Amino acid sequence: MGVLDRNHAYTVFKHNIDAVRAMVDAGQVMDALMQHATAADLARLGVAELDLSRLDATDMYRGAWGLAVSALDRWVSDEILRRVRILVLMPPDRRPRKLNKVTVTGAVANFPLGQGTQALFGRYGPDEGGLLVGRSSYTYPFERAYDTVIRSLHRKTFQHPDKIAAGFGWVYDGDLWRDTANRVNRESPDTAVSGDSLKHRLAEIAQRRNRIVHRSDLGHHFQKEPLNASEVHDTIDFLERVVVAITHLLGDVPTHGVDLGSLWAAYVNTHCDIDSGHAWDCDLFCEISELRPLS
Repeated sequence: MGVLDRNHAYTVFKHNIDAVRAMVDAGQVMDALMQHATAADLARLGVAELDLSRLDATDMYRGAWGLAVSALDRWVSDEILRRVRILVLMPPDRRPRKLNKVTVTGAVANFPLGQGTQALFGRYGPDEGGLLVGRSSYTYPFERAYDTVIRSLHRKTFQHPDKIAAGFGWVYDGDLWRDTANRVNRESPDTAVSGDSLKHRLAEIAQRRNRIVHRSDLGHHFQKEPLNASEVHDTIDFLERVVVAITHLLGDVPTHGVDLGSLWAAYVNTHCDIDSGHAWDCDLFCEISELRPLS
């Protein structure tokens, strides 16, 4: 089983991006219907009253473009948070610099694993609210650190390359786009891309998405900008290559230095405390521990 097969965030992305591909295919079917269907054809299909002049197949392509960017946006958030859930449990030398700067009740988050579950999962004081509303009166230190990251990502979008790189700074210390380009080139030797070229293409895709969503893709004289199925498929394929390259670059969620016994204690304590609203990630724990989910 490879990295992609073990990665729940990628599994969700793959499902979403394949649905977008199907939407482009549906647009092509609509385009063919509009060009070649006769009144008799429409009658046989049970849509004799359909006014084909009101339809524009390219709007299906525009919708697919926007949804493809949304799939990327969702994946970035999922991938960051699933990694932060584990990284906050690691010793400082195992965590990215940005994550080490997270403050928890006024102190730098520092959970040495060698001191057992009491040190790692000892309670802080009463919860002060915020995104922890609905939980029990006390929270674990690692939850506070995780909550800090959630707050930093709240209402942020990950469509522009600079924002994507900033988000991944929570879980990766390297130059994201340079390293991703190197990974793409290694997997596809026939293509030579640079970090700057990846960023430029992603920025163009995000800009087109914004024109579609906010201006109905209207250009000069209120005419829609041209768009065809091939362009959208190329964009979808590019976004998927980027996601696959970053997933391979980051690898599996790092578990060296994490005591799975302590992690299991945290998982059981939070997952089973249903009324408190704890949102420990069952899929992530089972992914890294190779244990079956709790029933």
